[in-house]
Amino acid sequence: MQVKNYIVIPLVVSCGFLTYWKIYRYLPQLIFRKLVHLITGMVYIKIIPYLFSECKPIQAFVPISFLVCYVGLLTFKPQLAKYLGRNNGIYPYGIIEYIVMFSVYPLLSCDDKFGRSLMCLLGGDGLAGVAQYFDKSHKTFLNPNKSYLGFMFCFFGSLAYLWFYSHEINYKLAFVASIAELIPLQQHDNVFITLITYLFQLYLTKTTYFLLFCCIMSVFYVKRKFTPAGAVTGVLIIFAHFLLSISAFQAVLAFGVLGTLSSSFKKRKCKNNNDSEKEVKNGRSAFQVIDNSIISLILAVMYQISGDPGFELAAVAASAECLADTWASDFGVTFKGKTYSPLMKLTKSGINGGISLIGSIMAVIGAVVCSLVYINEFDKMIKVIIAAVLGCWTDSILGWFLQASYEINGKIQNEYTEGAVNIGGKKVFSNGTINILASLISAIIGKILMQ
Repeated sequence: MQVKNYIVIPLVVSCGFLTYWKIYRYLPQLIFRKLVHLITGMVYIKIIPYLFSECKPIQAFVPISFLVCYVGLLTFKPQLAKYLGRNNGIYPYGIIEYIVMFSVYPLLSCDDKFGRSLMCLLGGDGLAGVAQYFDKSHKTFLNPNKSYLGFMFCFFGSLAYLWFYSHEINYKLAFVASIAELIPLQQHDNVFITLITYLFQLYLTKTTYFLLFCCIMSVFYVKRKFTPAGAVTGVLIIFAHFLLSISAFQAVLAFGVLGTLSSSFKKRKCKNNNDSEKEVKNGRSAFQVIDNSIISLILAVMYQISGDPGFELAAVAASAECLADTWASDFGVTFKGKTYSPLMKLTKSGINGGISLIGSIMAVIGAVVCSLVYINEFDKMIKVIIAAVLGCWTDSILGWFLQASYEINGKIQNEYTEGAVNIGGKKVFSNGTINILASLISAIIGKILMQ
């Protein structure tokens, strides 16, 4: 049987590239790429196994051989590799990930669940691209590069390939594949569609929530509230909270959604705010996401390990402080009023550590909102509010004394640029460090109150 394996593999690879060599120049790039997408994987899944007596890892050498050949094209004949790309470009990652996914199939002993996921990749993602020919089709709110027509093509393409593979109609899996197709992952949708549909079959509830978080973050990403890295980091952190502690998850989700909305409100109403030009243009980075959630995540892990409810409340308090601080800053800058330093002296609106009446009120309201995760435990609600408000005040004190504020052309900013003048604070900590310290102090206070 081994002799047959070594004969079949080079024969299949040779026939595949001979076909490629003969027809690539006669078809438009999009049509050729989609034909390759729709046909090659199905041939591999349905025909190759008949040439072997059973599923063996050695079958992975078929797609691996294609991968080696494709890398060769990229290196020596990139103009030929272009026909497997898009928009007259090469875009190699999508092709490489596509081949890798099919290499995994025999390594998983031709697992039926993974096979169904590959069918969603083949039929769903393959047919979705046909919608590009309909320029006037309405674009989706999750991804302006994807249309509702493409969503329907992906759904029915997945259904058709799933039926061809296992003679069953799986509406749920086809729908999950169609939603996953909309997530703006650029070239990496091949991996995402395959993995999310595979995990959906293994862990239905958890994967459903994960996909929901991806959809929420996609909306914020396309509206430039987060950078790509910030959006991915946000999804992972929210999902980690979901797995570790429901209360901590609810609090960090409330902070993430409501804090993002309030910051957007500030940017629309107050053009002369203290946000950096980079953040305004691209959204929050991964580091900014981590700064506001790392303490809560660590405490949620500690709660999961120890079972101590004090750690869970401390995690909620950390997120409550972040929302309190965000609302205090956003609404305090937007609705300009008298701003005071922690020493109760009048100062400029927007300066680090500044305190205003509307900001203080909104800080308390923000703390109350996050404390609602304990709506049936009033004593815990009060402890979260106290910890969050005290942490927010600590943030003001640290920001006033240990974080520099600069002014240039009437605009206050956190970072020094040429021509800017320091109007308060020493450059000891960055804004991210202040956020971490303040949420840590809130967490410590919350943990102490639970003793």
